[in-house]
Amino acid sequence: VDGSGGGTGPFLPLAGGTMTGTNGVVFPDVFKLNLGTGSDLQIVHDSFDSYINNFTGNLYIKNLADDKDILFQSDNGAGGTATYFYVDGSNSRTQFLKELDLADNIKFRAGNGGDLQIYHSSSNNISFITNSNAAGLRLQSDEFIIFANNGTSARADFDIAVKLFY
Repeated sequence: VDGSGGGTGPFLPLAGGTMTGTNGVVFPDVFKLNLGTGSDLQIVHDSFDSYINNFTGNLYIKNLADDKDILFQSDNGAGGTATYFYVDGSNSRTQFLKELDLADNIKFRAGNGGDLQIYHSSSNNISFITNSNAAGLRLQSDEFIIFANNGTSARADFDIAVKLFY
């Protein structure tokens, strides 16, 4: 008995249950899978693009497996896929595997108050490294060289010398 007036099972019971098989569930293009009493979460594919839309509260993406990651992958430009960045659950950090480009006037900020800022200004074509913390800015390396367009302007070598060039 099919319970729907025509087809032959298997059918997902109306009271819930387990669907078996290997074909999955196929929804047509532009079908909106609505979740929540007020359809607050929506998953849609429009035959070109796919969307996850949240209409209330925060949207959480969680991986609850111990020491596992959340990987963000896309086309690699050569017919395959590549991981561009991932949330590294075993080392508690975000790892970028491809270049990170910020548009003009968009600041990279670090520190609880955004004390350190690095950005490029398109209006005067100048790049800035700014530290608003009163403790100062420290650049640390065994070899530190400042280059101008025509060559080295300053050089500091650990335990050797500091040289300024004119």
